[in-house]
Amino acid sequence: PYVGVGIGLNITFLDSSGGGSSTAIGVNVAPVGGVKAFVSERMSVEYALSYQVGLLEFCNDVDCYGGNSNTLQNALRFNIYY
Repeated sequence: PYVGVGIGLNITFLDSSGGGSSTAIGVNVAPVGGVKAFVSERMSVEYALSYQVGLLEFCNDVDCYGGNSNTLQNALRFNIYY
């Protein structure tokens, strides 16, 4: 078992075929917990659960909007180590 925390930066640029464009910029913090089991010396299977909380600023050609983002993410990962 393990616990941790991560921080991230999200920058997104979108251009639509109708000629408009938009930009989203955000920052988030995510506590993470999970379990990792080694199946061999160089391979592990991992289950991780994180809850991301962030601030987001979204701008299009006309106006800008601010808001919050909340994401619950769970993942099953297969890791190979070199």
